[in-house]
Amino acid sequence: MRILQLCKKSPTPQIDGESIAIHQISKSIVAKGHQLDILAMLTEKHAQYDRRGELNDVSYSYVRVPAKIGAIGAFKRIFSKVPYIVDRFYSEDFLFALNQLLNKHKYDIIICEGVFLGTYLESIRKYSTARVVLRAHNVEHVIWKRLAASYQHGLKRFYLSRIMVPKFTRYEVQVIQDMDALIPISPVDEAYFQGLTKIPIQCIPVALDKYEKADLPRKFSVGFLGGLDWQPNVDGVKWFLNEVWKPFVADGKDVQLQIAGRNTPKEMFTWDYNKVTVLGEVASAKEFLNSQSIIVVPIFSGSGMRVKIIEAMAFGKCILSTKIGAEGIRCVDDEHIMLREHPQDWIKALEDLMNSSERVNRIGVAAKKLAEQEYSIGRYTGDLDVFLRRL
Repeated sequence: MRILQLCKKSPTPQIDGESIAIHQISKSIVAKGHQLDILAMLTEKHAQYDRRGELNDVSYSYVRVPAKIGAIGAFKRIFSKVPYIVDRFYSEDFLFALNQLLNKHKYDIIICEGVFLGTYLESIRKYSTARVVLRAHNVEHVIWKRLAASYQHGLKRFYLSRIMVPKFTRYEVQVIQDMDALIPISPVDEAYFQGLTKIPIQCIPVALDKYEKADLPRKFSVGFLGGLDWQPNVDGVKWFLNEVWKPFVADGKDVQLQIAGRNTPKEMFTWDYNKVTVLGEVASAKEFLNSQSIIVVPIFSGSGMRVKIIEAMAFGKCILSTKIGAEGIRCVDDEHIMLREHPQDWIKALEDLMNSSERVNRIGVAAKKLAEQEYSIGRYTGDLDVFLRRL
């Protein structure tokens, strides 16, 4: 089969969850001998691509799309049918490049990597008879609904809850119903989509192809790793620092917290918290994970799967997370991961882990085993191939 993969960011380099998930699907398609073309946006936030990370025998094309977001743009589109956060990914240049590919090749399958590409569906239907599949990285409107609920009051809560979330929900549901098939990223999302549509659905979780055991550092250290241009991550870090970390280190514990992530807001480097270092983007996620005793995932809004948890598990790391942070991952509390909700429970968990390297190691070993069994690319390549051929 000939397959076209449409992406709102480059699959290379694989430095965040979305690019890893996109690359996983690409590798699975190529592994089964299909022809694959990839058309990807290069946005203001994700402007780079890495030729060294591209797959052999795959044709990559890139189009620069500003995709800027700001208060003025949001205000101007209050009454538009398409939500502002979606409309900013619409580009005449990207549409032109897409139409060129559709006129040049007869595709059997077109995979849209995310609901934000739904605005191109009309043109796809006009110029192609391919089956169109949505790779649903999240239930997007659920993320924004949870995020809106996290704000107690103010203009941001009003805009999100009264304007953006209802509009985005209608848009996302319509796009889903207009697709020929769905590939959700987690069983939780799969169950939700099954209540919306009768089209074929196949859950393909995020998976990795590298598993390495990391040694525990001599000194107890805590790390956060995640994209800091994603609001749930920023809000989660703020909550952790104020509600958990400050009381945890108040008695002078010999411990350090390191915060790493792409597109770190400038103000984060000026935060004044005891025993905290904000690193910004790190050169190697592997080296960062290796340097930490435990990884924290304080997320209270989101959907899909946190790929950074799977990565940390693959390195044999002990992870402390909220339930929403670990949503969609087949893990058991206090066996493969530690799940806590309230600040006092987080503080106690940190104290327990700091005082027991055996427990840290035991959970890390179990996490690595889970990742190898449940989240390896080879496990799902066959499932994806069978699903696409049936379409």
